[in-house]
Amino acid sequence: MHTRLLVVILALLSLGIISLLEHPLNLLPAIEQPSFLVQTEWPEASAQDSKCNEEPRSEMERAISEPMEALLATVPGLASIHSFTRQELALIEIQLSWDADIWRIL
Repeated sequence: MHTRLLVVILALLSLGIISLLEHPLNLLPAIEQPSFLVQTEWPEASAQDSKCNEEPRSEMERAISEPMEALLATVPGLASIHSFTRQELALIEIQLSWDADIWRIL
């Protein structure tokens, strides 16, 4: 009887050690820098602004992306800002610094 109990305890202990070695406990999960993505759609926006004599810019970029970028650049704790504009779509990604107060920004 004591032999069976000893075998069961050793088997459970062995399985516990094997599982601990195979699947280590991660106390620090992977975290990324806080960021936001602002997406704006404008179905009627033209591909190119015909009124612009300088560098060709889309209507979407002139009317939406540039003003939003200027406004979002004032966010406290801003680390970087990147934008991508297509004919009917503008995407602006904002990355914040680690010490930025996200609740104050929202």
